[in-house]
Amino acid sequence: MLVHLGAQFRESSMRFTVCLLALAATLPLSVPTQARELPDGGVTVGEFADALQTKGFKAETGKDATGDPKITSAADGSPFTIFFYGCEKNRCKSVQFSSGFDMKGGMALSEVNKWHSDFRFGRVYLDNDNDPYLTLDEDVEKGATDAALENCVERWEATLTSFKKFIKW
Repeated sequence: MLVHLGAQFRESSMRFTVCLLALAATLPLSVPTQARELPDGGVTVGEFADALQTKGFKAETGKDATGDPKITSAADGSPFTIFFYGCEKNRCKSVQFSSGFDMKGGMALSEVNKWHSDFRFGRVYLDNDNDPYLTLDEDVEKGATDAALENCVERWEATLTSFKKFIKW
């Protein structure tokens, strides 16, 4: 009888082990990482450059005409600049994406108005030659996460793509 109970125990133990292994196989191999919190007061050029590069864009840092930081990059063959505003101690409270389009004959104001009425994101203005500039502002003064910055980049890319389609670029 004792031998029979020992065999049952081993068989039950093996079944339990197999069930545990099957359950473990269904668990994800890695735990998703949480978005990294960035301090209040805005973002640094480096943090924003990292977000661009994470999304597959180049990020060349420099200074604008007034000495404030900027990043130059491109999306789908269209160059753009990210300007930084309200900078204190290397943290900037807001950023602005900007891209200009040198259009033969320029863009009519009625088309600018149509863009603004049809599209939620992206503001358009015309230069002296009626060439359009697309901009998108992001406020990061109260803090952000690296995932939020990556979302800013995605929103810009989608807005830029929509605008290029709108102007048949």
